[in-house]
Amino acid sequence: MTVLVAVQTYVQRATPGHLLGRVTAVFLTVEAAATMTGAFAGPALSELSGLPVALNAACAVTLLSSLVTLCLLPASSRPPRRPRTAIR
Repeated sequence: MTVLVAVQTYVQRATPGHLLGRVTAVFLTVEAAATMTGAFAGPALSELSGLPVALNAACAVTLLSSLVTLCLLPASSRPPRRPRTAIR
């Protein structure tokens, strides 16, 4: 969950304001599709291979996705900030 928050924060800060709605929609759509895929694949794998195999596969996918995310994020610790506009 922490990795997802970090990625979403980076995406929001790095995306230009006029594209933020579209980029966020794509981000949330991919997230929902991954959740739905896991919800169907987990029980199917458990029925085919047993519960220990399904749990180990879920742990492996989570660890792998975290490592991939950390490798793809830029090395800077702070993402670029959007310029603030004056509120009138």
